[in-house]
Amino acid sequence: TLDACHPTEENPWLVQEFITGKDVCTYSVVRGGKLLAHTTYETPVQIEDAYGVQFLAVDRPEIVQIISTMVEALKYEGSISFDFKMTDTGPCLIECNPRCTNGALLMPGEIMVPAIVNDPPPSELKVTPAGEKSQVGYGMISALWDKKITLPRTIDDFATISDAYVDRHDLLPVLYSFLCFQRFEKLAEKDHVELLDAMLEDVAWNGATIQ
Repeated sequence: TLDACHPTEENPWLVQEFITGKDVCTYSVVRGGKLLAHTTYETPVQIEDAYGVQFLAVDRPEIVQIISTMVEALKYEGSISFDFKMTDTGPCLIECNPRCTNGALLMPGEIMVPAIVNDPPPSELKVTPAGEKSQVGYGMISALWDKKITLPRTIDDFATISDAYVDRHDLLPVLYSFLCFQRFEKLAEKDHVELLDAMLEDVAWNGATIQ
């Protein structure tokens, strides 16, 4: 509860009003405070109503403007991602992840690569076109198992949407994913937690000492 929250300089807290609205996320590549490559996306399929396993690029120019203004003011450099809630009054920023996120799965190589490696960097912002889709096949099967989606929809999605890991030109990622799942299954068994909890165990950091 709010009464139990006692922030100090040594142990600060950020208390945020609960915002309702449609989830919209972003992924961007920034060089010298300039936004060069960007994806705004929704997660049509989620596990536990929180973790997206299917991703759809959308057009939200007002969000692009917010991010562009922010990274310019911070002189930011690198990958950066944001989570928004779309409210009746517009987008509300609720979280920032200063790293690569699932939005990178939607960004075409011809947009991402020049933004990262070109020297000098591109002069114009490139945005992933609305309608681009990607998904995590394992997660889609889990969503089907949990009755979050129907079998006909799952079959259609598997036939029409590219998978984040499965590419017949490069099979190493999907082969490596089996090793990852094996590791997390062992971790879940060791810590007596669900598989998804084991996979997300080291995603968040709240100031505790890193071993």
